[in-house]
Amino acid sequence: MMKIPSVEDIANASIAYLSDNLTKYFGYKPEDFYSNKITFEQKISDEDKEKVYGNIIKNILNPDVSSYTQRYRLMNNFGEMVWVETFTNIKRKKNSKEIHLQGFMIDISDKIIIEERLNQSQKMESIGQLAAGIAHEINTPLQFVLDNNNFVNDSIKSLMSIIAEDDDEKSLLLKESIGYDFLEEELPQAAEQSVNGIERISKIIQAMKRFSHPGIDGKVSADINENLDSTIIICENSWRYNSQLTFTKKDERAYLNCHIDELNQVFLNMIVNAVHSIEERFGIGKVKGLIDISTEFTAEYLKITFKDNGNGMSDSVKKRIFDPFFTTKEIGKGTGQGLSLAYDIVYKKHAGYIDVDSIIGAGTTFNIYLPREKQ
Repeated sequence: MMKIPSVEDIANASIAYLSDNLTKYFGYKPEDFYSNKITFEQKISDEDKEKVYGNIIKNILNPDVSSYTQRYRLMNNFGEMVWVETFTNIKRKKNSKEIHLQGFMIDISDKIIIEERLNQSQKMESIGQLAAGIAHEINTPLQFVLDNNNFVNDSIKSLMSIIAEDDDEKSLLLKESIGYDFLEEELPQAAEQSVNGIERISKIIQAMKRFSHPGIDGKVSADINENLDSTIIICENSWRYNSQLTFTKKDERAYLNCHIDELNQVFLNMIVNAVHSIEERFGIGKVKGLIDISTEFTAEYLKITFKDNGNGMSDSVKKRIFDPFFTTKEIGKGTGQGLSLAYDIVYKKHAGYIDVDSIIGAGTTFNIYLPREKQ
């Protein structure tokens, strides 16, 4: 019976041959692996190690399996975490416990980026269609409720005014029995608060409809300021408890010909990143940080600024923030795709650019420049 190999057995197995392409594509020298100066176990992402070695052991133990593939993340010698796909053949020697694994590895980072962004795009489109549909269905009955509340509010004021004019003994006794003084003060406030609440719900629904933009393909003329307003409302639950957010518009309207649905995703990512940075510096719910958003036209661009007083970042981190899959956040909090996606949308789809200024312990400023000319 074959001894079940352990992770250590696999990790410490001898390597017979590595192609020089290992140097060309990943920056490592084969001889470093031959001498165990470097091991693949050291370079595989901690999040993927258990899965990788589990797959190797499972396939080795199954005599019906002669080949398999798997994907995982690997740190190359340039300090980048890349996605790779391995294609492995299992060679079992008759009457021997010796097993040889032969195969090749390719860098599929670009493919993963495309797949993930396609999935994200499809999800956003589905969410957008759902949000627009819900917003449409809610909006009509909500308008009835708002109109009826306005009617009730006006009627209460009229009735209270009429009752107030009656000062005969019978009217005074009636006022006392129903607690007129209390009702006179509280009823109009209650009705007004109901109207304000419904108007707030209506405002959120309109923001959902603007943010979702279902069915839009290609560039359209859109007011960036209006869409930033909508994005701020949509994600208010993420920032309102730990941040004070201000939005300054140098011009009331800021129309651009653009992929507005994708820019909304950029705006959302920028706000969420600012919130996370503030949480890192001040904690959650302890001290409110500051998020300042502004827009202004220059001669050639619309400049959109996102400024926070969060944790900031070092120069080494700043150089890599737009790299795909690069993240400084803990496992489960970030994918390393938000800023990379923002860069692609601004640079590749709008011929714009993003500059970053950051100081550790003081905060970060992102300036997005979108060309004014029609692309």
